[in-house]
Amino acid sequence: MSRTFTVEHIVLAASRPLAGVIAAFEAATGDISGGRLQQELAAAADVEDFERRSRAYESDSGFMRFPDQNHGAWLALYGVAAKLAALAERVTGATVQ
Repeated sequence: MSRTFTVEHIVLAASRPLAGVIAAFEAATGDISGGRLQQELAAAADVEDFERRSRAYESDSGFMRFPDQNHGAWLALYGVAAKLAALAERVTGATVQ
């Protein structure tokens, strides 16, 4: 099966140094890294509890930063991890664990 996707590539030029852009981004977003996501996942009783706990880390912007990780742990709460793994294997041809 073949699909075609149209992508719009956007480049934004900043007049300030990269460190300033990163600092502004971090100030405008919440942060659930540093093991906090794993702690909330382990403490959550169910999907609704996990969503309530994780949303507490959102900033006023409604966004949060989180670490790169295996998302299968929280996707399993939704019952979709196996379906996503099968889809990823079909699309990429790689084994997903």
